[in-house]
Amino acid sequence: VLVGADIVVVTVLIDSAFAIDRRVFALIVGFVANVSRALDAVIAGFLRSMTFPGIAGIVFRAEQAVVAG
Repeated sequence: VLVGADIVVVTVLIDSAFAIDRRVFALIVGFVANVSRALDAVIAGFLRSMTFPGIAGIVFRAEQAVVAG
C-alpha cells in the first residue's frame, strides 16, 4: 500500500512539474512571439524610412571603398 501511495505522490509531483513547464513554455513562446513582432515592426519602419536611392547610395559607396581598398 505504501509503495502504491509513493507512486501516486511521485506521479502527482511529476504532473505538477510538467504543468509548470507547460505554463513557462507558453510564457516563453508568447514572449518570443511578441519580441519578433516588435522587431518586425522596427525593421519594417526602418526600411520604410530608408528610401531606395539612399540604400543604393550606401551600397555604391561601400563597393567603392572595397575597390579602393
